[in-house]
Amino acid sequence: MCGVEMSGNKSKRTDELCAVKPLEDDMAFEIIEGNEVWHPVWKGYIDDKVNALFIKTVIQHIWQNEKVSACLSMRGEEVLTPSTCQSQRAGGKSKIADADFTMPAITSCVKNYWRNVHKQWRQRVNLEKHQKTLDNTKYRSRHSNVRLPTVLCSDVMMLI
Repeated sequence: MCGVEMSGNKSKRTDELCAVKPLEDDMAFEIIEGNEVWHPVWKGYIDDKVNALFIKTVIQHIWQNEKVSACLSMRGEEVLTPSTCQSQRAGGKSKIADADFTMPAITSCVKNYWRNVHKQWRQRVNLEKHQKTLDNTKYRSRHSNVRLPTVLCSDVMMLI
């Protein structure tokens, strides 16, 4: 969504995400070759206008992608309506466990991921702080012990 290639390692992708600059006039995204390329404001707060819209859109994309992947695995090539997919979701092979396929779980993962990138951006702005982080082998995130659906969080990383 932000125009970052998924090839390469996690550190490179994080650097590329942190390099995404906000657009002028509080625009959330631009259209490039028919695709929306989002420009979150990493310097800002999570509930700022652009960031809130970005997070809402990511959540909607994950929700729709998961519903579609469940439908495709249930019916193969047959096209199903969204209501049919939702009612038959339990029988499909989706990536996210049924217990985690809730808006609150998806919202939590997306917001946590946004906060992580925001934190990475802050560290990269201060080169001395970033170098300390790289040098410190015992560095751990304060959220490392929180249990979040792993597959769901990986979907967030792939989408953003």
